[in-house]
Amino acid sequence: MIKNNCDSFRLLNPSGVELAELRNDGTLVVQDAEVDSDLSLTGDFSVGGDVTVTSGSVSVTAGDVLAPAGAISCLGNLTATSGDIVANTGDLIATTGAVSAAQTVTAGTGIICTSGNISAQGGDLISTGGVKVQGESSVIGARFYLRNNNYQNQLRLQFDGTQTFFIGQSSAGDLELENSDITKRVSINSTQASTDKDSGGLVVDSGGLGVEGNINSGGYIKTISTTDSSSVSTGAIITAGGAGIAKNLFVGTGVTITGTKTEDLRVPLETTKLGGVKDPDYVVFRTNGAGSTGVFSYAFDPTAEEEVFFAVQLPHTYAYETSIVPHVHWSPSDNNAGTVSWGLEYCIAEINDTFPATTTIIASSAAASGTSHAHQYHEIGTITMTGVTTPSAVIKGRLFRDATGAIATDSYAADAYLHEFDFHFQSDKVLGT
Repeated sequence: MIKNNCDSFRLLNPSGVELAELRNDGTLVVQDAEVDSDLSLTGDFSVGGDVTVTSGSVSVTAGDVLAPAGAISCLGNLTATSGDIVANTGDLIATTGAVSAAQTVTAGTGIICTSGNISAQGGDLISTGGVKVQGESSVIGARFYLRNNNYQNQLRLQFDGTQTFFIGQSSAGDLELENSDITKRVSINSTQASTDKDSGGLVVDSGGLGVEGNINSGGYIKTISTTDSSSVSTGAIITAGGAGIAKNLFVGTGVTITGTKTEDLRVPLETTKLGGVKDPDYVVFRTNGAGSTGVFSYAFDPTAEEEVFFAVQLPHTYAYETSIVPHVHWSPSDNNAGTVSWGLEYCIAEINDTFPATTTIIASSAAASGTSHAHQYHEIGTITMTGVTTPSAVIKGRLFRDATGAIATDSYAADAYLHEFDFHFQSDKVLGT
């Protein structure tokens, strides 16, 4: 083993001529080392200061290349065949060669490899500064750490514009970018636009991308997957939360809602038909009090059964086999109390089915509010729709006031104005089928 506790050393031949190459079969420990050509050792090479090889390579066969308080710089390759390369407070620089270690490569300020590879085959590649590569960065069987604890600067990866930084199946570990200051950032300064999954400033060739926080894009976000959606957990875009959209939404085909919402299937009274026998009067409901024509409603008599007829089609947004609720919007014609009995006779058929015999339902008597012209709402009943599993089922119906009390009690002794009749139904689609 050769040891030298001086500030530096130069190796001379017996004639006093400086040697261009140093070879040693043991361990070499010095303060500073400068070699004009190759430096080859079988043991460790430990330098308290800087290691500089001006025109050759550093090669340590069975030990480590260590500069605990300095930098390691060589023109050619920097190699530790079975050990570590460590410059705790300085740079690791290989100007025309490669940085290669069987275990860990560590630099206190930065790792610079101008035209070769950086390889840590069995350990970690760690730089608390930056990594500048103009060749290929190869990390095999290890993790690649870039750590920045400087609160004043950014963490930056810098590559030659003609080269590629590649993480693929040859890497058995992880690429980790860490910054202890959460107010700083990791930047990729490529200006290459992305037009597909294989272009852009950042391309992940075969794996996925996981992000814990928000993603903000200055351009549009496009997925090229053509996977159709049949549930909340399938499709080209899947979100566990909601979606906020500030502008228009265009959908190429149907939209389905998981769960249902209540909608109205309206039967405007002006679209109903009269049978010519038990017709309600169509009378003035309200005027302006100064001779205007006013607005009209059907007035159902308190002493005789009167009726209107209608037909409606269930919309394509209807949630199949969910019940529907027929109901009326009406007003009493005076301030007296009493109850009104509204009834519905109906039959329902899907396309290609036969209309069955009719069914009649009567509301529990709707109490008049005691206020003339008050808008009142009353449900006639619930219609079970079991077996209705296709769109466009048709409902044919007769809406009537059971004034004679044939089915239920009707005790309101004045006309009942009917404004609107409709069905509440459950919808699970936005655009239908």
